Amino acid sequence: MLAFGTWRKLAAACWVVALLPAGTTVAASKKSAHPAGAQTTTANPCKADDEDADAESLKFALGNTCVEIDGEVNASFSRVLNSSQPGFPQFFRRFGTPSQDRDSYSVWVKLGFTGTQQTAWGELETRLLFKWLKSKGDDQSLGFLQIEDAYASLAGWKVGYTDTLMNFWTSEFEFTATAPKRTVASVAYEREIISDTKLAIALESGPPTTPVSSGKLATVNWDDPVLAGRWLYEKDDWEVHWSALVHQLKVGGGAVPLPFIPSTSAIYLGWAASFGLTIPMKAVGEDDYISLQAVYARNASAYLGTNADLSSLASILPFPAQTSGWSLVASYHREWSEQFESNFFASRLVLDISLSGAQPSIRSARYAANLKWKPIKKLKLGPEIGYVRLQADPGRGGNVLPALRGHALIGTLVLGYEF
Repeated sequence: MLAFGTWRKLAAACWVVALLPAGTTVAASKKSAHPAGAQTTTANPCKADDEDADAESLKFALGNTCVEIDGEVNASFSRVLNSSQPGFPQFFRRFGTPSQDRDSYSVWVKLGFTGTQQTAWGELETRLLFKWLKSKGDDQSLGFLQIEDAYASLAGWKVGYTDTLMNFWTSEFEFTATAPKRTVASVAYEREIISDTKLAIALESGPPTTPVSSGKLATVNWDDPVLAGRWLYEKDDWEVHWSALVHQLKVGGGAVPLPFIPSTSAIYLGWAASFGLTIPMKAVGEDDYISLQAVYARNASAYLGTNADLSSLASILPFPAQTSGWSLVASYHREWSEQFESNFFASRLVLDISLSGAQPSIRSARYAANLKWKPIKKLKLGPEIGYVRLQADPGRGGNVLPALRGHALIGTLVLGYEF
C-alpha cells in the first residue's frame, strides 16, 4: 500500500487536475450527458443532436468549452408516526449523531457545473458539485457546505473526488432509503473491452460524504488506500454490475483503552464484493424498472446497506472493529403517468462483529414507498412512508453494544425542484 506522504501528494494532484479551467462540473450518480467520444463542432461546442435534450438544462459556450449548469433545491419534513421504545434511533444529523426528536426537517441545495471540450486525446470532461445542507438540531447555524464531486475525465481516466466503483444502486427516496453514495478521492481508469461492456480499476481513499464522515465506523483512511475494480454491462436499459475491493483494516491502539479492543494496533485484510442489476419492466410501463444491489463485506462494513444503515451502525458501534456481513437493497420504480410516479423499496442488513470476549451482531430491515406528483416539469412533491426494524445483540458477556430491539414507522413530506 502507498505510504501516507505518497498518497497525500497523489490526492493533491487529483484536486489540481479536477479543477482545471477547462470547465467546472457536476452531478453525482447519473450517467454523463456527454458520453466519451461525443463530437461537438468548433462553432458551437454545446450543439446537441437532440434539440429537446439541449433544452433540459442551462448550457452556454465558453470558448471551445461547453459549460452546463444544473442543480436541485429540496425541502423535507419527517415525523415518527410510531416507535416501539424510547431511545430507538430514528433520525440522524449530518455526522451520524442520532436524534431523539419526534420531528425532523431539512433543506438542501445542490449546484453543479459541467465542462466538456474536445482535445487531441478525446473529450475532456470536468465536474464540480456543491451541496449546502441545513437540518434540525445541527450545531452549525448556517448549515453545512460540502463538495460532492470534483474531478476530471479524459481518455478513460477519471481523477479527483467522485463515486467509488462500488456504487451502483440509486435511491429515489428522501429519508428511509437514501442511496449508499460514497464519494472518495480516486484515480480510476475504465476501458471498453467488448461492445457495451467496460472494465475499470481505481485507487481510492478519503472520508466519504455520507452521514458517517466524522470517522465513526471508519474503515477507509487517507493513509489506507483501497484498490477497487468493476465490470459493467449496459445495453437497452439493462445494467449488470460486478465490483470488488481490498484494503487494510486498522483496529486498536487508541489513546483511550476500550473494553474488548486491543491496546496495541493491529492490521487485518479487508475486502468486499458487490453485484448489481437493473431490469427494465417495459411490459408494465415504458419507464418502469427494478434495481438491486447485493454486497458481502469482511472488515469493510462501510460499504454495506444504505446511508441510514451506516448511521445506525455508527451510532451503535463508534469504533473500527473486525466485522463480516452482507446487505441486499432492491427497489421498483413505477411511472403511472407524466404527472405521477411511485417507488417501492426493501433492504436487509446482517453484520457480525468480532471482539475479544464478545460476539455482538446487528440486524436491520427497511421498507419504504412514496408517491411523487409533478404538477409542472422538474417540480416534485409528495408523501413517503418508511418502516425500520433494528436489532443489536451485545453477545454473551459483552457490553460494548447496547441491547437494542425496536421498530419505527416514519412519514415524510418532500418538495423538490430540479434545474
